[in-house]
Amino acid sequence: MAPIVRLGDPSTTTHLATLLNSPQAPRPSRLKILDLCTGTGCITLLISHLLSRHCPVHVLGLDISPTAISLAKENLALYPAGPGSKVDFRVADVLASPASPSAAAVSDSARNSADSDAVSNRDDAPPGWRAVLRDFEAESEEDIEAVGWTAADRDRSRTGKDSWHVLVSNPPYVSPRQYRLTTTKSVRGFEPRLALVPPEHDFHSQGITTDCANTEMGKAEIGMAANQSAGDPESVDEKEQDEKAEDERAADGFYPALLNVAIEKGVKVLLFEVGDAAQALRVVRMVKEALGEKWDGLGVEVWRDEPGADPEDVDGEAVSGGGELPGVFVRGRGNVRAVFAWNATGDLIQ
Repeated sequence: MAPIVRLGDPSTTTHLATLLNSPQAPRPSRLKILDLCTGTGCITLLISHLLSRHCPVHVLGLDISPTAISLAKENLALYPAGPGSKVDFRVADVLASPASPSAAAVSDSARNSADSDAVSNRDDAPPGWRAVLRDFEAESEEDIEAVGWTAADRDRSRTGKDSWHVLVSNPPYVSPRQYRLTTTKSVRGFEPRLALVPPEHDFHSQGITTDCANTEMGKAEIGMAANQSAGDPESVDEKEQDEKAEDERAADGFYPALLNVAIEKGVKVLLFEVGDAAQALRVVRMVKEALGEKWDGLGVEVWRDEPGADPEDVDGEAVSGGGELPGVFVRGRGNVRAVFAWNATGDLIQ
């Protein structure tokens, strides 16, 4: 494995594909899927393989690392898209705002100078994700003209042509402190910091709160999260509380940006990988805050390693119906691995 590789979880991707392949839901003429922070494209290629046998798919993987994208394209050459489908990988800054299309890469360049493709200045910074999606969508429009679809198929495809149906991401979710204190030597040796630790960035500018600890709901969720350390929270030193909150904000940094992409591109289904149960609950809160009023029927679940498997006992206690964390259904068995959300009125998930 090359030292720029970080793999996503195939079980969660496979379970998502199973849901999307359900015959109960109507399908668009082509299913459009975004994979942000794609790395070497494992999730993109797997979901394309699983879905393209049932309907045409357009899957686009974006990553800030040119080296990772180069490897993703090599993998695509080995596992090309099926007939009528399109898969591509492109370099893009997922954290770019409209006013600063490459701010994340610039802010992270100094700390990641050891990475082979670290960004050294604004002139070298990758394009923002919006510009890259515009180019991809324009090319896809040309593809529609070339494939000889019926007029009805073309009209259905062009309806909401700038929208995307599904967003998946295995983003960096390790805080600098976690990286320093808890990651193993093998992780630090074979997975780049750039793929693990979110860059320094003004995530509050995304407009979605990342600080779960400062709300009553957040305090309750964190207090009951799996593997939460024992002890009375009121007895914890205030400085330690502040450091913990700052550490969580740093680890959660990508999720507000991902939710903004989902909102801007009209996404109806999303799957975000997370580090543990406590982070999953914080992400659930962000999802509810960002999409609760925008999606008519918001559904949210937390998935374990094997979301399609029967639940198992956790710490000796029976977990009924897949298990429960405060206010959210937990599916499957194993460690908490991802947050899944869908728009119940969006037709893709029934």
